[in-house]
Amino acid sequence: MSSTSLNASITPLNNSNYPIWKLEVTALLRTKGLFRLVNGTALKPTVKDGDSSSLEKLETYLDKLEQAAGILILTVGQDQRVQLSGME
Repeated sequence: MSSTSLNASITPLNNSNYPIWKLEVTALLRTKGLFRLVNGTALKPTVKDGDSSSLEKLETYLDKLEQAAGILILTVGQDQRVQLSGME
């Protein structure tokens, strides 16, 4: 199943379905290894001077944050997206 079809199977968040949306989005984020970023339990890697490995870990972390943000935005209904304005 492609990521597009996974996102499409999520019931978009509206003003009355938060519990089911949360359950579905949590499951999706977990399947992609992104949930710990969203719930705040993943630690942001620190970069050590001259250590390309730590820089790579930070880049991966930041890429995953972008993926998680994209999933969250795309699974929120159009009428609710105004709540996300200014999110960067």
